Order: sequence, then C-alpha cells, then structure tokens
Amino acid sequence: MSQAISEKINPNRIPREPFGLKAESSLNRITLNPSSASPGETLYINIPKLAENVVIVPGSVSLLFDLNVTGHANNTLVNNVGSNLVSRLKVLFGGETLQDTQRYDLFQTYHDLYLPAEDREDRLKQGISSENMRKLRTNAGDKSSSDAKEVALAAVHNTKYCIPLNHPILSEHGAFYPKALPHPLTFEITLASVSDVVVYADTVKTPTYTITNLELEYACISSEYLAREALSAYQVGKGFFYENVILHKTFTISKPNDSVINEHINLPRRSMTGILCLFTESYTGGTRDSEKFVNPSITSININVDGMPNRLYSKGMVTSDLWESVKKRFGREGVKQKDFYANNKFALWVDLRAHPDNSIHGGGLVLNNTRDGVKLEMKRKVGGTGNINCHMFVVADALMEVMNSNLKAIMY
Repeated sequence: MSQAISEKINPNRIPREPFGLKAESSLNRITLNPSSASPGETLYINIPKLAENVVIVPGSVSLLFDLNVTGHANNTLVNNVGSNLVSRLKVLFGGETLQDTQRYDLFQTYHDLYLPAEDREDRLKQGISSENMRKLRTNAGDKSSSDAKEVALAAVHNTKYCIPLNHPILSEHGAFYPKALPHPLTFEITLASVSDVVVYADTVKTPTYTITNLELEYACISSEYLAREALSAYQVGKGFFYENVILHKTFTISKPNDSVINEHINLPRRSMTGILCLFTESYTGGTRDSEKFVNPSITSININVDGMPNRLYSKGMVTSDLWESVKKRFGREGVKQKDFYANNKFALWVDLRAHPDNSIHGGGLVLNNTRDGVKLEMKRKVGGTGNINCHMFVVADALMEVMNSNLKAIMY
C-alpha cells in the first residue's frame, strides 16, 4: 500500500527540470536612424530579422534613449515617463494594423499602477520613482541629495530611460523567430506633448524635452532547436493572442451639473472583453500628475446589453461593485481599495466576459450584427466646480493568425 510522503523527502523528487537548453545568448543594442526625436514626432521601429536560428527572448524588447529637459533649472519629468511618452501606439505586421491606441499613455499608466510594489521599485529605467529621484535624474535645482541611496541610483541611470515594447506577440508567445516570417513586426510610437511629460512652473523659459541616442534593445538566443520549433509552428499554423485596445471617445463631465451620463458603444467585435473609463482633471501646462485618476462620484450604473436591461447586474452596478470589477481585470497588487475610491486611483471597468479569468482568451461579448450594442447610464453625485475628462477605451480579444509563415488573418 502506497503512503503519502512530504515532497521534501520524496526520493523521486525533481527540484529542477533536467536537460536544460544549451545555446548562446546575448543582449543586443542597435542604434536607430534617426537617433533623436522631439515632442509630437513619430518613431518607426522594425523588429530586426536577425540571423538564421536566432530567436528573440520574450519580454526583452525595449526602446532605450537619453531624455533631457530644457527650460527652467527646476524642470523635471512626470512619473512613469516611459509610458507617458507614448501618446499613440500603433503595431503592424506586414502593413496590416494589429493595434492602434490613442492615449496609450493613460491606458498603460493605469495598468502599471497595479504592478507589485517590488516590481514598481525596480522600474527606474521606465521612470517609475519618487519625485525626488526624478529631480535627481534631471538635475533639478530644487533636488535633495540627503538620501545617499537615491543619489547612487540616480547616478547609475542618469538620463537613460526606456519604453518597453511589451506587446503580447513579443512577450507572451514564446521565442519570436523573425527570420522565419516574410513581413516585419513594426511599432509606430507618437511622442506626447511637452505639457504631458515635463513638470515645470516657469513658462517664461519655454520648456521642452529631447530624446537622443535611440537604441533598440533585445535579448536573443542562437538555437537551432528553438528556431526549428518556431518555424514549424508558423508553417502549421500559430495564433498570436492579444488584446486590441482602442480609445472609443473622450468627453467631459460637468462636476456641478451632470448627474446622469448616457453612453452608447456599438463597435463590431467578436469578443469584447470590457469597457474601461479613465477620469482625469484638466491641468495647466507643467502641472500634470500622470498617475492621478479621479473618482467622478459615480453612485450607480445601469448597463443595457443588446437591448436587454440589467443583463450584467440585475439591479444595476452600485458603488461597491466598482472595485470588485476592477480587481477582475487588473488585480490588487499595487492599489488598495481605499486608494481606489479616495486617493485618485479610480477607474470604471465594465467586464463583459463570460468569466473573469485573465488567462482565458475569447470569452468576451459578441457584438457582431447587433443593433443596440452596450448602453451605459451612469448616475453620479453632483458637486464641485469645473469638468472631468472621461477617456473611454474598448478592449477586445484579438488574434493574429499565421499559416505557412504568412499572415492568414487578423481578427478582433
């Protein structure tokens, strides 16, 4: 009769998987041409073809550069500048658009708020740090040098930053073998305006930022085995699953007057996973808080799906449901409930999936050939002065399908 034993004393235990891959690996940085850029310009980055049997390591591709601020001596940068530099992100394969997201900076910055604290602390290259660290790195006149650890880290990273090119096609589908595909994977990045990136108080000395020494960084492995496996998948047929994110619309909410907001979304989608609304306040140039997402005092939401009222919540979505819904999409690592409601980390996420499992693809709402789509009636408590800006994003399951090493279809 067999007996249960602890895994620690099991003689057949295998603490590590044996027969590890033996291959050459390297971290590469290639200078781009042009190697500099200014606010509002668009960068065009092709993922290089590389040599035979050379594959790209998932999640290793990023854009490196030096970022300098001019103008007043106290000028500095917004937090998470790596994400906030990207006003628009467009991803193409063989000239066909996989994704085209306006205000990508808002979407990605909110996503990054939910990173675990240790992960956020380790993203100095991306520009996530304390306010004083940002001042140290821009050598602002009002920086503090009292913390020796901060001073040491600032000296290491200095003006060097990065924009991660972490699209799921490169980060979630194993080693990417560009040599086996006839078309390039291309990123088009439109740089944000000065007022969205630079923090400044003195408008007399016209502020700006400049990007120089642009490089594409990626890790690669030279392996006939990995290349052969990737090529086989591309030929037989491989689906690259990802999320297609678009900015559906931006509108303003009057704080003292708008008690009811009605919005209608009727985009044809095979699998719409949800609707994300991010709320920001208007700001004068140089005063932007890039991680401030305000609570517009929503009290309830009635959701009508394809003509059926209260399909998702039988009595409507109430205030306490808002946090529970956001947790399903973003998790709860970096933001706590009290910060969500009362410390400018708020968002509205209307989850349209059959079951909120982020590891499952394709379980969203079908909106092809529907007449009414999704209608939202948001009720809020009026009060205060001024306006709130609502940025409404539509998120859908998407698929790039490759067969015979050629693009077969893009679906979302």
